[in-house]
Amino acid sequence: MSMLFYGAGNWGKAALKIYNRKEHHGDILEGFVDREKTGEFCGYSVYPVSEIEKKDIRIVITIADSLIVAEAYNTLKRAGFHDIYRFENRESRCGETGDFIRDECTVCNWGDC
Repeated sequence: MSMLFYGAGNWGKAALKIYNRKEHHGDILEGFVDREKTGEFCGYSVYPVSEIEKKDIRIVITIADSLIVAEAYNTLKRAGFHDIYRFENRESRCGETGDFIRDECTVCNWGDC
């Protein structure tokens, strides 16, 4: 499945570093989404939400500030995205699976992000 990181900043860079060390199990990072930045970040393209055409893409929010995470989540939901996760920015946990999504992210649901 195609995947984008939402947030081209420090947490996005941290997520990319961990993503590159983990198994992806079919999750291919296509780039970043950001509300303010465009162009390139860490060798990947940065897109505004309005330019993302695939609605079956996995989005991982890579932002530290909970208020901005909630705003990003709401923006993504309004745009029609459903497969949304939040990067927790923590190093490997005990009993890790080696999978980026399962080990480093949590599913975003209304009120959980």
